[in-house]
Amino acid sequence: MVVPSTRLAELPQVPTLTELGYPNVGTNAWQALFAPVATPKPIQDKLFAAVHKVMHSSDVQERLQKGMMTLALSNSPQEWTDSVRQQTQQWAEVVRGNQVKID
Repeated sequence: MVVPSTRLAELPQVPTLTELGYPNVGTNAWQALFAPVATPKPIQDKLFAAVHKVMHSSDVQERLQKGMMTLALSNSPQEWTDSVRQQTQQWAEVVRGNQVKID
């Protein structure tokens, strides 16, 4: 089984956890480029465009594919900010709901 919600192109015969009946199990790892909150929007947009260009380059795509990694980029800096906030809230609820404590 694989964790992503869709089958990996490299392993098309391997079902996902969702297909096996576990739609809410698993998570995806992500990486991001963050800038200080006061970064002007034109600079944010320029950084965003540069990262998009690099991540869509054939070299990066080939390396990701060899590592069986998928690429999902946000459509805007604001969309990513909203996603991080949503995921932070979601995992905070998991931690509180399960009374996770750090020893």
